[in-house]
Amino acid sequence: MTEARRPLIVCLLCAAPLAGAAETPGGADVASAAVVPADTLPAETGTTAAPQRPEPLPASTPAPAIEAGGDATLTMDFKDISLEAILEEAVVTTGSRSKKKLSRALSAITVIDRAQIEALPYLYLGDLLATVAGVDVRWGPMQAAYVGMRGLGGTTLSSRVLMLWNGQPRNAPLTGGLSAGHFVPLVDIERIEVIRGPGSSMYGANAFAGVVNVITRKPEGEKPFIGTTASVLAGSFGTSRVQAATGQMLGPVGVDVSVEGLQTDGPFPTAVLNQGGRALTVKNDGLQSGAASLALSYRGLTVTGGIAGGRRGLPGQFPTDAQGDLQACSSCHMSQLTHGAGVAHVAEETACGSCHVKPDDHQHQLEGYAGAAYTLPLTQGLEAQLSAFYGEWRSRYDLWKNTMFSGAPVPQELESRQRALGVEAHVTHTWSDLNNAVIGVEARRQAVGASRVRAPDGDTTIKESDLSVFVEDDLTPWHWLSLTAGGRLDWSTIYGTAIAPRGGIVFVPAEGSSIRATATRAFRNPNFNELYLMKHDGSYQGSLAHLEGNPELEPEWITTYEVGGTYQSAAPLPLRVSASAYYFTVDRLVSFFETGPHTAMPMQAGDATGKGVEVEGEVGPQGAAHGVRGFVNYAYQDVRDREGLPLPYAPPAKANAGVRLHLDSIGATVRARYVDARLDMSGVELPAFVTLDLLARLRLVDELWLSLWVTNLGDQVYQDSIGIPAARRGMFVSLSYGAF
Repeated sequence: MTEARRPLIVCLLCAAPLAGAAETPGGADVASAAVVPADTLPAETGTTAAPQRPEPLPASTPAPAIEAGGDATLTMDFKDISLEAILEEAVVTTGSRSKKKLSRALSAITVIDRAQIEALPYLYLGDLLATVAGVDVRWGPMQAAYVGMRGLGGTTLSSRVLMLWNGQPRNAPLTGGLSAGHFVPLVDIERIEVIRGPGSSMYGANAFAGVVNVITRKPEGEKPFIGTTASVLAGSFGTSRVQAATGQMLGPVGVDVSVEGLQTDGPFPTAVLNQGGRALTVKNDGLQSGAASLALSYRGLTVTGGIAGGRRGLPGQFPTDAQGDLQACSSCHMSQLTHGAGVAHVAEETACGSCHVKPDDHQHQLEGYAGAAYTLPLTQGLEAQLSAFYGEWRSRYDLWKNTMFSGAPVPQELESRQRALGVEAHVTHTWSDLNNAVIGVEARRQAVGASRVRAPDGDTTIKESDLSVFVEDDLTPWHWLSLTAGGRLDWSTIYGTAIAPRGGIVFVPAEGSSIRATATRAFRNPNFNELYLMKHDGSYQGSLAHLEGNPELEPEWITTYEVGGTYQSAAPLPLRVSASAYYFTVDRLVSFFETGPHTAMPMQAGDATGKGVEVEGEVGPQGAAHGVRGFVNYAYQDVRDREGLPLPYAPPAKANAGVRLHLDSIGATVRARYVDARLDMSGVELPAFVTLDLLARLRLVDELWLSLWVTNLGDQVYQDSIGIPAARRGMFVSLSYGAF
């Protein structure tokens, strides 16, 4: 790579607020089923409402024995129960917009269910996603979680992963980013479907490397949430959290409400400045946030809405001399970060992670979301679904500026307002078990008004409209063979027409197991920041001083070929194993390159290629079943640009392993994570690391649980991003009602 086109570190001041699942059959898992009639609700029995409606035991299930203490203990042989009853095989909807068993899905899909969310010691969606094979999550300054898949990482100004909220888009228009941090309360999530690999054939732009679909709990449906859950938490880094959710049926209307409040001085990274090879740690990562959501459902109609807001510190401070005057930070000169004297030997500890002048700089964020979906049965086998959504993101930075570090700094504000709305209608037609077809139309519009974004014609509000048609047909001539073909046509007011096709085959040698092969093409449109970020005017010393938009950018394209399969068995223990191998090529990859001593611009970096293998294994009962459940996954990925250099933030190997124990009165989870060495955007290597997290639970009375969390148990010192040390060991105590 030539010197003039060396990729740069992109500081994170201009990151906009980030905007930023599979369904099981109705019966609860055998091992966790309550011994009560299926139609008896907690309110009718006079007992405390449980988080989930009791479900009947499968007909083949032997009756559990009741001990003197009143607790049900299962005395059964797994060989006597059906495979589906033991494994509670998930039924996913994200990959094709129609319900399919996980083993028959055309894509590589991982499901994080409610029991896993409660059993893992994490506060944020990003930490949950990091447990999935092939998903790369790194934390940067400003409490931002950047999510990538298969080595195609999210960066400061863009994301290549689409986030859906109950099937509707929720990426912020300015950067295309998705919320994986504090603006996604976990208390109201029923499950998360994670699709690894392109999804543009169903969902259009931004479903480039994968799709994350967050599905919230509802009081009606195949897995209803009836009851109340609540928790309080306190611990390291000055962290405190209160959250609650309740799902109730008020006559024919289902109501779900959730609230959360969070305050912490971490465990987000602090920034480290490099001043002539001398480390200077600065800390201003305090966060106060709150969120609330509401869902109403009535006879196929579901209306959802939510709001989240907060104030967070922006870690960073330029060093001062003895008189307190601001001095230039050497690491802000990008070329010195890699080549400067005295930097190389301390780069992994002292590289620049800050672009803010004063230690009390802050960002204020407000996000609002509303959506509606209606399912309308038409005739036998024919069903229509209508939906609409609206999202708004507002952000204000309270910053300080100065001129060439002389004189006293004065305050300045940077603001942005982002809006997105859309409507969709699609029809699903099922001819018995032979054929299933989906056809639909979608219209979206997004607009951004921001202090630092302006179109070439001088317009300060940037708009884009998109109209699309998608279709997919799934033919099953025999029960052991499915053939799928489909695609999507998108027309954008900025980019014109794009066609994203998909085709594949699924062979089912036995129930619950499968072999699949797919070919997919997908695209990502450059976001407004990449296109229209204004060049630095000389008055502000921050990351925006080094970046400039490029309105000549064209969409990125990816072509992926993938083979994979699943295997499941019920005896002697429930077991599920899945594996995927893939190869892809990327056309017109967008990256930032130097255009001057202190300026960078996104450009089409040319082609890139990637290949990899992902393996996942689970043993033990699924869902909230009693017993011991173990999981392990491993991902190998090799993603390189046209010159054969590895892409940044693409570790060659990643692995997760863990064990979860859940009994009547105790529970415990241990999870280990390994991330291989990888390159930062500057070309500096970040060392490999291993972390260990622990959660232990004790039932006090009824549904009241006391929990102890320990994150980074070994107090590992490592970095997710260059110059941004990750959190050290953290300990948290929580009291929760209605867990499991």
